[in-house]
Amino acid sequence: MSVRVRLAPSPTGNLHIGTARTAVFNWLFARNQKGKFILRIEDTDIERSRPEYTENIMEGLTWLGLEWDEGPSYQSQRLELYKTATQKLLDKGLAYRCYCTAAELEEMREAQKARKEAPRYDNRHRDLTPEQQAAFEAEGRQPVIRFKIDNDQIITWKDQVRGTVTWKGSDLGGDMVISRAASGKTVGQPLYNMAVVVDDMDMEITHVIRGEDHIANTAKQILLYKALEGKVPEFSHTPLILNQEGRKLSKRDGVTSISDFKELGFIPEALANYMCLLGWTPPDSTQEIFTLTEAAQQFSFERVNKAGAKFDWNRLDWINSQYLHNLPVGELTDRLIPVWQKAGYELDPQSDRPWLEQLAALIGPSLTRLTDAVEMSKLFFSPTVELDAEAIEQMQKEDAVKSINSIIEGIDSDAPLRVGDAQKIIKRVTQAIKVKKGIVMRSLRASLTGAMQGPDLIQSWLLLHQRGFDVLRFKKAIGQEVEESKKVDASDNSNKGFAEIKTATSKTSVAPKQQPQKIKASSTLAGESQSFKPTIDKAQATTPTGKSEVVEPTVEKQKPTTTPAGETKVVKPTIDKAQVTTPTGKSEVVEPTVEKQKPTIDKAQATTPTGETKVVEPTVEKQKATTTPAGETKVVKPTIDKAQATTPTGKSEVVEPTVEKQKATTTPAGETKVVKPTIDKAQVTTPTGKSEVVEPTVEKQKATTTPAGETKVVKPTIDKAQVTTPTGKSEVVEPTVEKQKATTTPAGETKVVKPTIDKAQVTTPTGKSEVVKPTVEKPSTATPTVTTTPTGETKVVKPTVEKPPTATPTVATTPTEETKVVKPTVEKPPTATTITTKPETVEQKVTVQVETSTLDDQQPVDTTTNESIESDQLQKIKEKLVDTFANFPDYISQFYQTYQRQLIVIGSLILIILTFRLILGFLEALEGIPTLSTSFELIGMGYSVWFVYRYLLRKSNRQELLDKIQDIKADIVGKKS
Repeated sequence: MSVRVRLAPSPTGNLHIGTARTAVFNWLFARNQKGKFILRIEDTDIERSRPEYTENIMEGLTWLGLEWDEGPSYQSQRLELYKTATQKLLDKGLAYRCYCTAAELEEMREAQKARKEAPRYDNRHRDLTPEQQAAFEAEGRQPVIRFKIDNDQIITWKDQVRGTVTWKGSDLGGDMVISRAASGKTVGQPLYNMAVVVDDMDMEITHVIRGEDHIANTAKQILLYKALEGKVPEFSHTPLILNQEGRKLSKRDGVTSISDFKELGFIPEALANYMCLLGWTPPDSTQEIFTLTEAAQQFSFERVNKAGAKFDWNRLDWINSQYLHNLPVGELTDRLIPVWQKAGYELDPQSDRPWLEQLAALIGPSLTRLTDAVEMSKLFFSPTVELDAEAIEQMQKEDAVKSINSIIEGIDSDAPLRVGDAQKIIKRVTQAIKVKKGIVMRSLRASLTGAMQGPDLIQSWLLLHQRGFDVLRFKKAIGQEVEESKKVDASDNSNKGFAEIKTATSKTSVAPKQQPQKIKASSTLAGESQSFKPTIDKAQATTPTGKSEVVEPTVEKQKPTTTPAGETKVVKPTIDKAQVTTPTGKSEVVEPTVEKQKPTIDKAQATTPTGETKVVEPTVEKQKATTTPAGETKVVKPTIDKAQATTPTGKSEVVEPTVEKQKATTTPAGETKVVKPTIDKAQVTTPTGKSEVVEPTVEKQKATTTPAGETKVVKPTIDKAQVTTPTGKSEVVEPTVEKQKATTTPAGETKVVKPTIDKAQVTTPTGKSEVVKPTVEKPSTATPTVTTTPTGETKVVKPTVEKPPTATPTVATTPTEETKVVKPTVEKPPTATTITTKPETVEQKVTVQVETSTLDDQQPVDTTTNESIESDQLQKIKEKLVDTFANFPDYISQFYQTYQRQLIVIGSLILIILTFRLILGFLEALEGIPTLSTSFELIGMGYSVWFVYRYLLRKSNRQELLDKIQDIKADIVGKKS
């Protein structure tokens, strides 16, 4: 007889994953044995059964590819067959009517629980007399029909999965109900066990394959088969599907029905493949991907596991991804179209087919589930895209804006775009604007996809270009499409790219980041200079009429403007209120809406042509100067708290600057003003009214020569020093001297100054030397320096330097007695003094070499010697490294000899652990073979018995075991505990 198997679901719910796995095993066995797979709907539970559930079950089986050979048949249409079989049992005396009420049965169970007995029917109505039955019916009781089960019966069968299974009749809960209530001599509707047996007999089922939760029912059904004189089929009880906690997978765990898995984006081939592995292991245990047909060829119950199978979502996802990645593009597109349509994407399956196939080919390799395509494809179905944080940051870069602008210029939106065309455009852009290809590619991805990760960039560009979305997104990304009211100047190329990006779901303002020290300016019709700061929401400018207007550029930097009257207006757009002075002298305050504040100074000062000083509050980081129509220069010092300016009257005023270092200027009257600035740039106004701006970088001393020929030595600690000569010309020098320096006056006097203290020294025109508040940091260990003037006068200066000077400044004197100090960087101290004067040349150079005395134990530094020492040290290091690597084997050998015992113990433990793991893996591989599995279990039990007998039963043996443990511990830690 050929194999006949059946699937008999109950339509009280959607097709469950457990029922579907049972269907898979039935189908595999039927195809392997060339048998029949029969579908039977067990709808005898009239109250809970629903037609929609029946339809869902059949749709699920069809979707999985589990086509049945016969059926479906419905138990609700076979009631007469069941009643006939029940009456046959009544006639044989194998069944009887029971009149127990629900209350009596409950009382019986409670009494059994009180006696700590398993609840069961006590068979009290098994032997009722006809008179007793008539009395119960007279009371109106509706009887049920029970099948007699003797307590001393033994039920045994050969399970194809679990081997021999045995049950006792006393464990089956008493006589079982096989039919519902019936009046008189009629038979009511049959219950599960009775209907199943009758159907299996009628359909000639040879093998019953179902879950292990039916084992108890199998024992009862075998009794019914025998009572009805039917052939008992072969039984196979497959393991249950468990959740991650090891409990039976149920609806409480969420997704359990096949329709749910379909909605989640799993394809039927992958789900059926995974269900094969839920309890069954193929002959090649490494094979995980196969079709149902391939699995059917290898299927056997010998390789079905007894233990429950845990449901692993990660494994299912991986299997599903493998199927999706290997689907032909056309088939993948067919499966994705319903997903896209359900997501609400507008598409025409026919006319858009070529484009949809390109999209499917692009995202296919990244899919895990079909539903992943919804999010992956979102950017291709919308004209605009929302930029995430990383994309916004990328588009704020100046090179990003340049790159996208260049791409827009090089692309033809009406012409087809191919891979080669896109690559040529990218190459041209990198060469044209001199940026790296990586910057162009990242900017391209950010503007096209709104993210810094995603599918292939070039292919994405081609897809978007076909729909005309690429140019639109480029322009949005760099802000070319904004309202006219928010554009500061339509012709201003400096503002190009700083605009608002409008996305599909929100509005995001993206302003490319400018270099922090660059200010771009544009000129108005009136010739005013305007520069904008692109991080504020509103900026303020002064028009030629003196009226203050507010615009809303997305700029980050300060912008000063110059009015026709020549006044300089400084606007501070990153504070709560900005101040502007109009040509009439009236100060107006507005309230810009500032987003970010970047104050780097507190106040800035400018001098007007009338000599009046005005202070405004800019927040600039660097110094700026503008020239008025009258030729006056207005300088703003934005990096100090208060600035110093010299008015046309020659009077120098100092306004409490928050500086840390010194600077000095000479007025026309010969007065010397010493100030301690810490500014990055210094400012001095000469008697001619010309303003000179310098960038001091000097850290040490500087010197100037007055008209009287006196030498003024000042020790500034600023970065660069500034000197005003008698001609009113401001000269800027950049000495890098860190140590002592000397100057020679026209009278031939040599002045030696100590340049490492905080206080500065100044010599006035009368020849009197004045010291201004020195703040000595460290005591000097050097000896005093003695110099002799041409007149024979000896002067001693006690410098407090710690080391002899390492550099000699070079002093140059012009014919106009203008002195310039030029960057001496000599490290080796000089040993002689030389003065050279050439008055007939345009520029005199006086070379001064200062002779210094050294300590008794101190020798002059020899650069050659230092280089030799460094070379020797490097050579020694190299030799040491070579020696170390050469002796490395000896180090290893010595280490092994020192710790030989410990290393052997550790190695032995590692070897034992690896051996056990190998044995366990071997046993696990052999677990599916019943004979070997049983043999190993017996061996394990025998060894356990031997171990207990050998070491644990007798005291002496226990002591022996303890001693062995102590010896092992001593080998590891070095002593017994």
